[in-house]
Amino acid sequence: MREKGDESAKKTLIHDRRRYPRLKGGFEVEFRPMDALGAFKKSLAEDMNLGGLRIDLPKSANALLLNQLVELNLNDPSGNLEPLNAMGKVVWIQKRDHGRGFEAGILLTYMKEEVRRRFACYLEDQLSAQ
Repeated sequence: MREKGDESAKKTLIHDRRRYPRLKGGFEVEFRPMDALGAFKKSLAEDMNLGGLRIDLPKSANALLLNQLVELNLNDPSGNLEPLNAMGKVVWIQKRDHGRGFEAGILLTYMKEEVRRRFACYLEDQLSAQ
C-alpha cells in the first residue's frame, strides 16, 4: 500500500530532475511542421523552459505527429521580447483532461545562440518575479 508521502516524494523527484526551471503561463506560440510550407498555426504554451514547452493543439491531435520536427515562433504577449525563432521535436501528444482537446510536448532542438541568450534572460526575469 502506498502512503500519501510516497506520491509527493515521487513528484518532487521528477521536478528535481528537470534540467531547467519551468515557467507557467500563456506564451503565444506559432508552429508548423518543418516539411510544410503552409501557414503557421497558433497556440499557447502552458509551460516552458530552455529545454522545451507544452502547447495546446488546435482541435485535434492531427495538427502534429509524434517525432515530427517543427518550426516555432515564440511571442511574448506583453510585447517585452522580440519573437523568438526555434526548431523543436514533438516528443509526446496526449488528450487533455475532461475532453478539452489535445496537448503536445516539444523538445527545443535548435535556437541561435543570441536568441537562446535572450530567451534565457527572459525566463530568468519571469521566474524571479513569480
